[in-house]
Amino acid sequence: MIRKAYILIVFLVCAVTTVLAQTSVDVSVPRKAYAGTPFSITIEVTNPDGAISTPILPELQGCRVLMDNPSVSTSHQTYIFNGNRQTIQMKSYTFTVLAEAETVVKVPSIIVNIGGKEFSTQPKQFTVSAPDANSGRRNNQSPFPDPNDFFGGFPFDERDYYDQGQSQPQNTGGRDSFHDNPNDLFMKIHVSANSVYEQQPVRCDIKVYSTAQQIENITATGLPTFDGCLIEPLDQIQNIQWREETVNGRKMYSAVIYSALLYPQRTGEIELKGLDYNLTIYREVVVQDFMFNRVYPERKEIVLRPSDAKINVKPLPEPRPVNFSGAVGQFNANAELLSSSFKTNEASNVVYTFTGTGNIKFFNAPQIDFPNEFEVYEPNVTTSARVAGSNMTGTQTVEYTFVPQSVGDFHIGDLNFVYFNPSTGQYETQIVQGFDISVAQGASVSSAAVPGVNKRDIQAKNTDIRHIMMGADNIAERPSYIAQKSWYWAAYPITLAFFVIGMFAYGRARHANPDGRRVKAAGKVARRSLSKAGKYLRAKQYDDYYAELLRAMQEYLISKLSLPASQFSREKVIDALQSLGASDELIKQTVNIIDDCEMARYSPQTSGGAESIYESARGVIDEIERLKV
Repeated sequence: MIRKAYILIVFLVCAVTTVLAQTSVDVSVPRKAYAGTPFSITIEVTNPDGAISTPILPELQGCRVLMDNPSVSTSHQTYIFNGNRQTIQMKSYTFTVLAEAETVVKVPSIIVNIGGKEFSTQPKQFTVSAPDANSGRRNNQSPFPDPNDFFGGFPFDERDYYDQGQSQPQNTGGRDSFHDNPNDLFMKIHVSANSVYEQQPVRCDIKVYSTAQQIENITATGLPTFDGCLIEPLDQIQNIQWREETVNGRKMYSAVIYSALLYPQRTGEIELKGLDYNLTIYREVVVQDFMFNRVYPERKEIVLRPSDAKINVKPLPEPRPVNFSGAVGQFNANAELLSSSFKTNEASNVVYTFTGTGNIKFFNAPQIDFPNEFEVYEPNVTTSARVAGSNMTGTQTVEYTFVPQSVGDFHIGDLNFVYFNPSTGQYETQIVQGFDISVAQGASVSSAAVPGVNKRDIQAKNTDIRHIMMGADNIAERPSYIAQKSWYWAAYPITLAFFVIGMFAYGRARHANPDGRRVKAAGKVARRSLSKAGKYLRAKQYDDYYAELLRAMQEYLISKLSLPASQFSREKVIDALQSLGASDELIKQTVNIIDDCEMARYSPQTSGGAESIYESARGVIDEIERLKV
């Protein structure tokens, strides 16, 4: 009898050990989910035998995934059966999901590739309920966990585990206790300066503070938007770096979770408001299980919102200089001719380089006074910049291509580069000397084409040079000139009077409706910017591509819809398009393009979808151009 019992025990131990060592996958869904409140869906891999391909959560009806990349965690558990030690390895992939309305969510079977083999989960479903008092507490009241409702935020209910006869967890105490004081866990928005000038860069950091680093995961519910500012997101923070910091006399741990440079577009006080962040916090407890104790992490999901910050934006001094390009910072300018000899109908280049610190990505290219005998093409502008502390430093290069059309000596005008220096509070001017060049006769061609650029029209000054008349039959015959006629001289005053009146009327019309000219030219300027974004796309420079595409769409909508740059927002764009009779589909596409570009600059992107966004932007601009403005 004793021998049979011993054999049975050995068999059970071997069976349990074999089961624990097997590779398996499972999906964990929430027991309780509420509309409008984010919840988690976790894919769990047990004892993976090989490399795991990151699982993809399928589309769920009535739900959307807030972040495409799941949060990943790894854990180990050790069990001892009759003296035999068995370790279980677990890897979890957690997706944050949001349901907009009540529904029944069906999670289909999910395939996970492990070491070249495919494993699948069992289909599951759960119910999303309407928001109630408990979910409202999580959304509208204090974001910190309620000590009296510890299990309310768990993706699974640990009370079911303890109801099965297991021992209650015992808190290990000390720094592993849950935060029940708002001063122990909070978030703040930090700015590098509280008072700046319009267009002057200011660094913005969102930091989280904790007394004991008990944060397992942080997920943003959206992209930060700061009204009245252009946003230049910095490199996405992949791994949180904790640092010790003293706050109000207390030692705390702090970490930066978001950084950006802000360029204020309007004056006055600008209030920076943060968005909600979903945090998973934990503590360690000791569970008395049979004859030994084991440490078990208890987790809870909470919502935090960083405290607001304010910056005071001072206006640039008036009146602004005529040649002011919008540059704010400290800059140097120089110019270089790339050719030493010049001939007619042959392209040459002159390069203007601006280096310094400030809004180097956002000021306008200079206007150069070229001779009218030159065919001048639109400049090619390239910018290389990096973050230096709380500012942006780099180089902007503006390359003009020109083609001389006449022989002679010419002068390319001086450049008066005007910028505003916040350190001195004054406009400063740098004069870059122009160039004197001699043009020799070149090849005789109809036109010189320079691929990839747009040319400007030219006006020939040398109209007093008459061409030689060829093939005259009677050379000795004295020609008759119109200037010898009496009516020719009588028509001079009349022609001059009409010319003066016409120029006066044209000048008044030009200055009377500058907005109308800007609206008409908006489409042409936008297509030029889209062409530049297309170059970045073909070169697979996706960061520059999304930045240029976003700038092109914003500048186009501001000009076409006559919106002040300081008041540019999605709501203003929607209202303006609706007033022009735009369809709901066109409005939706326009807003989606802006959102996609902003999302791409905030999170890592690949080539997926980049080309479709580009084509959508072209289509949207074409559709808006057909509207009657």
